[in-house]
Amino acid sequence: MNINQKKFALYAIFVLSGIGGLIYESIWSHYLKLFLGHAAYAQSLVLVIFMGGMGIGAWLAGRYSHRWKNLLLGYAAVELAIGLSALIFHSTFVGFTQFSYDTVLPALANPMLAELYRWSGSALLILPQSILLGMTFPLLSAGLIRLVPQTSGPVLATLYFTNSLGATIGVMLSGFVLIAAVGLPGTILTAGVINVVVALCVWLICRSETVEVGSTNEVVALPAAHEAPGSRFLLAGNIRGQLLLVAFLTGCASFIYEVIWIRMLSMVLGSSTHAFEIMLCAFILGLAFGSLCIKRYIHTLANPRLVLAVIQIVMGLLALGSLVLYNASMDAMQWIMQATSRSEFAYTAFNVGSMAITMAIMFPAAFCAGMTLPLITHVLLKSGHGEKSIGHVYAVNTFGSIIGVILAVHVALPILAIKGGLMLGAAIDIAAGLLLWWLIPRAAAPSASSLSRFKFAATLAVVLASFGLTWIFVQPDAIKMASGIYRFGIYIPPESGKILLEKDGKTATVHVVSQDGILTLRTNGKPDASLRTGAGAPTSDEYTQTLIAALGLYHHPLAESVAMIGIGSGMTTHSLLASPVVKEVSTIEIEPYMVDGARLFGKASERAFSDPRSRIYIDDAKSFFAVSRQQYDLIVSEPSNPWVSGVSSLFTREFYARIKPKLTPNGIFVQWLQIYQTDYDVVASVMKALGAEFGDYVMYETAHGDIAIIASPTKVAEPDGELFRHADVAYMLAKLNVITPADLEIRRVGDKQLLHGYFSGYNTAENSDFFPILDLRGARDRFLGRNAQGIGELAAYPIPVVDMLGARTPGRVTPGIYGDEGGKAARLKDALLARQMAEFVADGNLAGKTELNSQLVTELEHVRDYWLKCDKTNAANARLDPLLRFAQFVNPGMPPDELRSVWAAFTDARCYQALSAYHRAWLKLFAAVGQRDASTMVSAVLELFPLHKALPPPSWDLAATAGYPYEIEYLHVALVTALLAEGKRSAAKQAWQAVLDVKSERFKRTPMALFLDATVNADRVSK
Repeated sequence: MNINQKKFALYAIFVLSGIGGLIYESIWSHYLKLFLGHAAYAQSLVLVIFMGGMGIGAWLAGRYSHRWKNLLLGYAAVELAIGLSALIFHSTFVGFTQFSYDTVLPALANPMLAELYRWSGSALLILPQSILLGMTFPLLSAGLIRLVPQTSGPVLATLYFTNSLGATIGVMLSGFVLIAAVGLPGTILTAGVINVVVALCVWLICRSETVEVGSTNEVVALPAAHEAPGSRFLLAGNIRGQLLLVAFLTGCASFIYEVIWIRMLSMVLGSSTHAFEIMLCAFILGLAFGSLCIKRYIHTLANPRLVLAVIQIVMGLLALGSLVLYNASMDAMQWIMQATSRSEFAYTAFNVGSMAITMAIMFPAAFCAGMTLPLITHVLLKSGHGEKSIGHVYAVNTFGSIIGVILAVHVALPILAIKGGLMLGAAIDIAAGLLLWWLIPRAAAPSASSLSRFKFAATLAVVLASFGLTWIFVQPDAIKMASGIYRFGIYIPPESGKILLEKDGKTATVHVVSQDGILTLRTNGKPDASLRTGAGAPTSDEYTQTLIAALGLYHHPLAESVAMIGIGSGMTTHSLLASPVVKEVSTIEIEPYMVDGARLFGKASERAFSDPRSRIYIDDAKSFFAVSRQQYDLIVSEPSNPWVSGVSSLFTREFYARIKPKLTPNGIFVQWLQIYQTDYDVVASVMKALGAEFGDYVMYETAHGDIAIIASPTKVAEPDGELFRHADVAYMLAKLNVITPADLEIRRVGDKQLLHGYFSGYNTAENSDFFPILDLRGARDRFLGRNAQGIGELAAYPIPVVDMLGARTPGRVTPGIYGDEGGKAARLKDALLARQMAEFVADGNLAGKTELNSQLVTELEHVRDYWLKCDKTNAANARLDPLLRFAQFVNPGMPPDELRSVWAAFTDARCYQALSAYHRAWLKLFAAVGQRDASTMVSAVLELFPLHKALPPPSWDLAATAGYPYEIEYLHVALVTALLAEGKRSAAKQAWQAVLDVKSERFKRTPMALFLDATVNADRVSK
């Protein structure tokens, strides 16, 4: 293999090395957010340690590489060491975190010491590999330059390009393919194997190469045309210092850009893991193509230092330009959301559009950044500073990157906000360019010197004007930022929306928005909590935030010590403190500005801040519980939506395993979970994880699309109505029309005994730290508009299957006008409707029947006229379908004692005997279903089957209308339910098989079909 062939082979190999390197950065963020608790903290730490380690590695390579005869073999050895360390990383991480949670953190007790331990421990986990990664570029580039010393500039630029191109591939491969396919352990193993393959390939190619030490040091450039004779040697030391300073400053500025751009685009693309990976990919692509571009011109530049100065200034101006484009980027996302359908293909288009938006913001300045390091290194090599300059440039640049990350996270965002922070980064880049330009020696001719001074002054004027105009006229639109445009493609109307709070925190940008009498707390544009401040029904968030507290106290009214994960609007903490029994509520919140936002919710969150029993801790939940030695009677977890990067780790089996010991012997754990913008198998993955650690749970639907799971390590205690005797609690619940225990019970879906088989039937793994199903699926399900709301509707099925199998009967719910359907659990909505339907059929009075629409009124009039208030003549014209619809609402929605009189009115009607035997049998079945009388249900169904088969074929239509079954489905499900209720599982299996034989695929995929299938086949489900 000749030298050129070796060179191009090494370029290709360095693409592989780049793939592995960025897989590490991506995967380490996933691992460390499990320990640090928030994606933003993990990403910041990984950036700091990754870049810091690489800086140390580059410095070491620069310092000692000149002693090695075969740098390429040294590079192969480093790649091998990286690969081998990757093979043991997962087991090392698991052992370290287990030891930390079980031994170290509980012993530290002090939160500050625990925080220091978590951050330093996390740093040590990835620092050795980062140092090794930092050695790769200087070793390979210096080794290649020894082979082809006269082409140092193009070699360096090409290596920067190939490595960055590989890094881009690595980001996308890790985030979109590998983690989903093989989890975190498999992904980091893949990266390790890549490094081992790289090492072997380089060894095979270069094992005999022994370029003499110092060969690259002998490359000496002639003085540039603009330098005075003899000045080169006088300025050689200064050139090195100047260029290393520029490398440091440009690294600092570039990572200020990256951190702030990621925050900016989180409000355009969303805060999901995939969105972060798209942003990282765009940034690296800019670096890659900048390196490729400079490769073409690097040897032809007459004054490379001046070109470098201009690049620095242009880069800063382009960064300012990203602020100009920011509002337009949100408009572009609005167009994408409105122009695309909700399909898998459209989701791909959404991601492509997201990449395009990200490239528009990041690529121009990143492109310039990609030109700087090859140019700086080339100038130093040509100035006689030797191959060690490669490592030194790389080192100071990475150290500058560390300072940039720290400045962005801890200074720029909290103090200067997004706009000020980005302008700070631009100022650093432009100052570096102007300084370098000023320090370049002037030519001897006075006219040339005068022209140069004029250009410098003109450039300075342009820069100052750009900053001034940006400061005065460019302002990110807070209303657009708070709108979460990536969710529905709709802005908050500026004429009705008012921003009450806008804070850029270390982990998120927090807004509080007032719009049309509703106060909303938003993080990165995503609504986290809402409160109606004007007239009207409560929002769905008010139901959820109040009821998850009430349900916890409902099952544990003697709870004294409570921990609350996530403050939200403060409403849940406020609600918990309504109980006089509670002695302490510890609220754990990771973002301080969320607390500021919660204060604006006034009386709805008042106790969280004024009650002496309230304690608010700014901490990660995992760390808090690991350090705290206290056990709690009640732990309530109300984190943000699971699709937000990092949040899904609060829904994993590992988290539930760690939270369980923090409960007192009779303690319970309350978990909020969204079932909107997600899918059934994703919810099942959470329920499998929770069910694996908790011996029992009870599920409630707090609002349409929200569920609360009350879990116990042993057995969830039966609810206690004592809760309603506390005046503050009763007042708080009354605002939600929850007056009696029946108003809570109507929201009950089922317990673990009833639901375990159903969730186990889904072909999905438990959500875990290392196979994060929620994290990977969340953004896609959100875009596709999927929902799992059928889970909450199981108890509202037209036959009270869940009631009968769970041996529970509903009570009479308090009538009320709820307005916003989001505040109604599915069964509550149907219960309110059922009562109005029964009353209208009985008295024919429509006054106050606000839940009845015109179609229902027409059907109910038929029931009244042809089934109840009829004579022998028109009884023959009675149609079954209106009565079936009536039964499908009233039977699951009303208690049996009230239904007895409802159905007795039909059998006592004067036309009852004039009805056909077929119709009378249906009335018998409806009455039996209302009483949950399994034996009579079986006999009625068996009586109806032959009668039904004798009817003309059209009545055997297996379709369903508006989600409600026609006759045949109703009969089959009633029979299966009744047989299961009687304990006749074998007969139920046979009856269920008959359903599967005749029903459509649509029905077989419904939650009720899956629930019944799991129940009749419970013997095949692991307990």
